[in-house]
Amino acid sequence: MRYPILPVVKTLPADDPGCEDCVYERFRVRHHSLFTPRDFDASPYFRIIKPTIEGEFDYRAIDWEGR
Repeated sequence: MRYPILPVVKTLPADDPGCEDCVYERFRVRHHSLFTPRDFDASPYFRIIKPTIEGEFDYRAIDWEGR
């Protein structure tokens, strides 16, 4: 999968001879090992769902194995 979490963006001149100031963007997917959890929050391509905000979630009510 090629999800653009926070891609590397390179701006290049456009190939339009009638427009000297025109540019286009070339996106490159970063290596998966370079992502941090904050990247998902900052990415415009993902909606982060926080259970305490989205619904009636109480982290203290989770029945953890081994407790």
